[in-house]
Amino acid sequence: MKISRNVAGSLVIAGLVLFGGYKAAAMMNESAQLTVAKDQCKRFAQERKVFTDAKPVDAWTKHDGRFAVVVLIQSEPFEQKLCVQSHYSLSIVSRLEEPFWY
Repeated sequence: MKISRNVAGSLVIAGLVLFGGYKAAAMMNESAQLTVAKDQCKRFAQERKVFTDAKPVDAWTKHDGRFAVVVLIQSEPFEQKLCVQSHYSLSIVSRLEEPFWY
């Protein structure tokens, strides 16, 4: 069976549109996940009295988006800690574990 150029071109364009839509949805989902993780980590650090005034400054996903890593800082005295959020837990990691998350 022969496929005409028009049909083949249409299939390629449809595939590209579907792939582009998938990637756009994935990026929006990741952005929303990082925004929520920043707020939850800030609240968690203040509730646990890790920081009196925590400020999230950076965030990224790790291990195919299963974990959101948030850098929290406190300006006076300057301290920095990593907060890791997964689907099941939220924690402030120890200094020994920090290199694993960067």
